This record gives sequence, C-alpha cells and structure tokens, in this order.
Amino acid sequence: MHSAYMGLRSCLITEGLDLDLSRRLKRLPTIEDKLRRLPLMDLSSMQDVGGCRAVLNSQEEVQRVVARFVANSLKRNKKPDKIKDYVVQPQDSGYRAIHIYTRYHGRRIEVQLRTREQHSWAKIVESLTSNTGIDFKSGDGPDEVHDLLRNLSELGSLRVPGQPPSEAMMDILTRLAMISALSLLIRSVDQGVGED
Repeated sequence: MHSAYMGLRSCLITEGLDLDLSRRLKRLPTIEDKLRRLPLMDLSSMQDVGGCRAVLNSQEEVQRVVARFVANSLKRNKKPDKIKDYVVQPQDSGYRAIHIYTRYHGRRIEVQLRTREQHSWAKIVESLTSNTGIDFKSGDGPDEVHDLLRNLSELGSLRVPGQPPSEAMMDILTRLAMISALSLLIRSVDQGVGED
C-alpha cells in the first residue's frame, strides 16, 4: 500500500497538484460486512482491502491524474488497470468518484480519485451513518434521506468550484443536518446521556 500511495503522490507532484492524500486498510468488521452483503464475493477477489485516495480541486484534475496513473501502472504491470467511473455513471446512492484497481508487488490496491465536492458528499453520508446508526452507504434507511443524498450529489456535480452553494443545495444540507442532529439527540437520550 505504501508503494501505491507513493505512486499516486508522484502523479500529483508531476502534475503540479495539491497533495491531499490518504491511505487505509479496510477494517475487519467492514470486510465482514461487505462479504455478508455480497455473498458471491470471496476475500481473495475483494479489490479494496488496501487503498489510497486523492482529493482534487476539479474533475479536470482527476482526469489528468487518472491518465498519468494508469500509464505508469501499465508500464509497471504490463496490463491495464480496471477503472470504475462513478462520475459518468454514479452509483444509485449518488456516490461519485473514479476507482482504479491496480496491483503493487502482486497485491490488489484500490485508488480512489475524487473532487472536493464528491469527497464532501461522501463525508456527509459517513456522518449521517455515524450519527444515526443507519448504514446509508449500504442503502439502509428511509427513502426520503436517500432522495436528499442523490439530489445533493447531482447539485454538487453541477456546482462550479469556488462559487457559493445554490439555495437548493443549502436547503438539502440544512435538512440533512437536522436529521443528523435529531438522531444524535435521540441516541443520547436513549443511552441516558441527556439525563440530569
């Protein structure tokens, strides 16, 4: 994973881009959950146990990094990487990013490339999941919340970087924040944290 991280870092430096990078190994409970949700998958075919991510300023920067990264990877692995373009075809949830499945030293590594808007959207989903105890990322929870998340993703994809969010986007963000705050309050009362 360190080699993948350094390879991605090198691509960003060569392209003259900001270094907003992270790396992670998927935690065991997350692996177990994924195997439960996808019963036809076995651990040896799971491509995202190890991964790294770059968050970039625009989709144009993402495409530049994709081109450089896959060219370098083709030289290293002598075969093309698998690419999933969730920007052209977003997931049903509204998730958008580019995923590159590559190999370093014979090990599968997932490289995610996102814009700041896409990254913020994913963080909102994670925060809602954490605050409510409902796994929105996996499709659980009320349809109304999923509709808000899909609409937020669509509005985010249309937003010009550096411009303020639209009124419609702010309305959705406010509604999601209220759901999250209410869920936190309910959970704290249920756990006795709110009692005198």
